[in-house]
Amino acid sequence: MRQQGSRVSTERIRAALALWSAQAVGADPAVGLLAAIAGELVHDFSLVHDGIMDNGRLRQGRPAVWTIYGIGPAVLLGNALHTFAQTILSETELYGHRAAARLATTVCDSCRGQAADFQFEHRDRSWYRDTCPCWKAKPAR
Repeated sequence: MRQQGSRVSTERIRAALALWSAQAVGADPAVGLLAAIAGELVHDFSLVHDGIMDNGRLRQGRPAVWTIYGIGPAVLLGNALHTFAQTILSETELYGHRAAARLATTVCDSCRGQAADFQFEHRDRSWYRDTCPCWKAKPAR
């Protein structure tokens, strides 16, 4: 892991966990590698779509994909990354279909979270001050 200021970069943790998990259950290292690749593809898919949803023009100091190629092509890229990850897992021997099903469930959960975040960001927040007890405790109201 590389240091970024006071934060430790976690960019390799996902892949390492996939490889270590395969090793822990005695699976062929190739299975762990395929899972690691699928995990990175899904992560990239989520970043491409998140950039569009948040109208984020930069990702780690570089222009977001959608700002270079447009929203339509960026959505298609994200969809292709997700589909490729699902294909890699579903074609993997030893629990490939179960892993693909788990990934699909995880992506659905992530989409629900993104939808809730999007809804929260685009609504009148006056209800928050009236209904959330923590609002009164916030130091910067």
